[in-house]
Amino acid sequence: MTRARRDADVLACFGQLAATTAHMVQLARSRQWESLPRLDAVCTDLVGRLRDAQTLDLAPADRARIVAAARRIREDQAELRSLVQPQWLALLRSMDGAPGLPAQ
Repeated sequence: MTRARRDADVLACFGQLAATTAHMVQLARSRQWESLPRLDAVCTDLVGRLRDAQTLDLAPADRARIVAAARRIREDQAELRSLVQPQWLALLRSMDGAPGLPAQ
């Protein structure tokens, strides 16, 4: 694979990851919990592909686009956690014998 092709693939993966996490936030806002696991699997696949890519020598413009996408992803992940965590804890509290969970 050529460097240009690899760099394009890395940029595409970051773009897909940003779009997927943004979509996950929209779904969580509308409480469509059943859709999240499939999209989480997509994110896991994309992160694996990025981990396998060698991105140390990206052009400055490409690196800037990746940094911007990473910031969006981090912000969306934080919002997603804030939306999902209360639901997860409520589910665990509803189960008998779930020790160690903070009371609401």
